[in-house]
Amino acid sequence: LGEWQADGTFPPRDLHWLAGDITAPGDLRRMETALADWIGDAPTFFLLEGVVFFLSEEAVADLFAFFARLQRPGDQVGVVSYIPSLAEAPVYGRLVDFFAAHGLPRDGYSLPDPSFYDTRPGYRVIEHTSEVAAGRVFAPDQVLENPEDVLDEHLYILERR
Repeated sequence: LGEWQADGTFPPRDLHWLAGDITAPGDLRRMETALADWIGDAPTFFLLEGVVFFLSEEAVADLFAFFARLQRPGDQVGVVSYIPSLAEAPVYGRLVDFFAAHGLPRDGYSLPDPSFYDTRPGYRVIEHTSEVAAGRVFAPDQVLENPEDVLDEHLYILERR
């Protein structure tokens, strides 16, 4: 990252790295203290991308409680996740076959129903779309040969009430 910032590939940022297990209550408390000090009164946007699939629904709910303690009204959380119907798609079968071929389990992954986000205490969904739907808007000239061959992620923005 330092090299990319030095050569102008990536703009300089005030980055702070926190390591921890987001499913461990003790680590979450430690990260919450560190983040609260760093955030101060600044507005926040937390992004869960590439995370929800690997966490239990309870762990995701715990993360939202964590965010709620750090955020003020108007702050936001972005979430990328799959929906339950994806589990029936051949492309999902290929994904879990790939995982199994590399020593990972075939099941136990999180595919929350969109209503899960509608019920997060202290938050409201202000935007929800899918990757395929967003592609039709932002890249209309790019036609998917077979949309069923896409792991269609759903994209949510939730706002703190």
